[in-house]
Amino acid sequence: MPILQEKIEVNLIWVIHSETKISEYKCEKYEKIIRMNEYNNAFEILEKEKPDLIYIIPGINAPDYAFSLAAKSLKIFRIGSELGNVLFTKKSKIGILSQIKNNEENNETNQIQKFFKNHRFLIKTQKRNKWNYFKIFFDLCSIFFMYFPVKGSRPDFSTKFQLDLHFVESELTVKTLTDLGFEKSKIMITGNPSYDKIFKNDDNFKKTNSINQKCKILILTTTIYGESRNKTIRKRNLFITEVIKKIIKIKNDNEIVVKIHPTHENLDEYRKIIDKIDPEIPVFQEEDLKELIENTDLIITPVSNSSVISGLIQKKQIIVWNVFDVQNDILLENKLALECKDPNELLSLIERAKKREYSDEKVDEFISKYLFKADGKATERIAKAILKILENK
Repeated sequence: MPILQEKIEVNLIWVIHSETKISEYKCEKYEKIIRMNEYNNAFEILEKEKPDLIYIIPGINAPDYAFSLAAKSLKIFRIGSELGNVLFTKKSKIGILSQIKNNEENNETNQIQKFFKNHRFLIKTQKRNKWNYFKIFFDLCSIFFMYFPVKGSRPDFSTKFQLDLHFVESELTVKTLTDLGFEKSKIMITGNPSYDKIFKNDDNFKKTNSINQKCKILILTTTIYGESRNKTIRKRNLFITEVIKKIIKIKNDNEIVVKIHPTHENLDEYRKIIDKIDPEIPVFQEEDLKELIENTDLIITPVSNSSVISGLIQKKQIIVWNVFDVQNDILLENKLALECKDPNELLSLIERAKKREYSDEKVDEFISKYLFKADGKATERIAKAILKILENK
């Protein structure tokens, strides 16, 4: 937005489909929030607001898919930038729907209701788009099978969700998409804007790392669904329990913090597990993850993700305990993280990590292959592309 606003006047319209009160959001003068549930279909909103451009997350998300169909029909240019590199694969038996179930009955009911509301919004959009019942039925069938992926494939990597222009991370992403049938002319390599500030501050990170007295260890949790929820939660709890049990043995010589990722998980669940072992260990939920990673020396995590990769860029040491049995973990495959195969190895791996140094050449090779460029200009490239789209209009 700051880059675009230097060149043109911009009005942002956010469409939300959560139950959060609009009054809880802080809006700038140029921003407006619309609640999706107050409309029957995506056409109603787009015809009323008449946007020049629409940003959509391409993938198995009923509201985004509905807006994509409506925008295409109304000839509104569609952009998106959420098709990143595959960081690991996980064979899923029950798929995305496993995440709907929750420990609290009310939450589970609300999530199921929201799931059906979102799909009803999609169906109404398809009807308004003059789709007949057979076409709607077969389309919903294809989506149903995406909810239960057989080989751990990403459902958003489907040409069903192709937009007019995708901003992607690297040549590798382009190859993945074109091999699946995406049109190359609708893909632009920009790099990932979420890493821009990290690349720009790279020199500062290198300087501050050497100043730390105690080793700062960040335990970064991640919950990977793919089996029953109960089995997934058991594995998540095993990771937390075993790591904390081992690491408290060296807590006098190290600073230890736990960060829940993603933030919407239940803090009390984590607190109960950790308090039984050591109630003094801090557990963060809403705190700024980027800042935590910047101020750490070592990350312990069950799987590679974008946050862990931001740690790699900053030359933080990484230990991965693959408790969720994922395949093709990107950092393990590139030998840029130490693998913990048994929690009893953890303390020796921590000592090994403290003495370990990254090869600049190897990290640069990883960045070039997966993240395009280390110049911190991905945001700028996207902004310039948007300006060019508007000029062509």
